[in-house]
Amino acid sequence: MERLPVGSITFLLVRYPDETGEKRRPAVVINKVSEFEYWLLEITSQSIPFPNGVVISPADFIWGALNKPSQVRTDRILTANESLLRQPEGQLKTEVVKELVSKINSLLPKF
Repeated sequence: MERLPVGSITFLLVRYPDETGEKRRPAVVINKVSEFEYWLLEITSQSIPFPNGVVISPADFIWGALNKPSQVRTDRILTANESLLRQPEGQLKTEVVKELVSKINSLLPKF
């Protein structure tokens, strides 16, 4: 079994732009793209509605949860090395992951 399966909630270390420090940010795993790299979606607890955000609540988890009501930003895809990611702290339900992927697909150009 993967250490971070699709739908896992993890925290990654993000450096400040001025490189004076770093902080842990929540993210949801949407794919493992190589042996040590993952695609993730940023999670925010800001209450501002984001046009491409998907609100998640404790009911959306198989196990675990976040401390605050949150939104997954489907317009913020991150690539991170496994070494920057913490152990999973929750797992979203399959239906929620499908909704996230569908929202991402809706943002891509149609050819």
